[in-house]
Amino acid sequence: MRAFLERQAANEPAPPDWCYVYDFADARRPRALRLPAGRGRLLRQDLRELVDELKAAIPAIFESEDYRTRRKLVETRFTDQSERTFGALEERARQRGVAILRTQSGVASPRCATGR
Repeated sequence: MRAFLERQAANEPAPPDWCYVYDFADARRPRALRLPAGRGRLLRQDLRELVDELKAAIPAIFESEDYRTRRKLVETRFTDQSERTFGALEERARQRGVAILRTQSGVASPRCATGR
């Protein structure tokens, strides 16, 4: 039977490759890719090479001077915005007779600024 099937298969075109890949939209359901015969192995090889390249490239990006400069800019903008926002909050609280203190553990209102 095996010999018969091998002879039959030799006269037929190779079946397509089926590859299942991660679906970022629905992690519970992988996506099926139908590829021409032999292409699945090439896809696997290409993806392995891509992962190897990314393993080297991603850490290098986070160590670059450009990244550090951009990060510092974002941190400065965030700090400035936080200071402005907290300043506005302090002013609103002061107008209502409430003192707000900023501590290492957070924000506190120890007592009413008017002594109430």
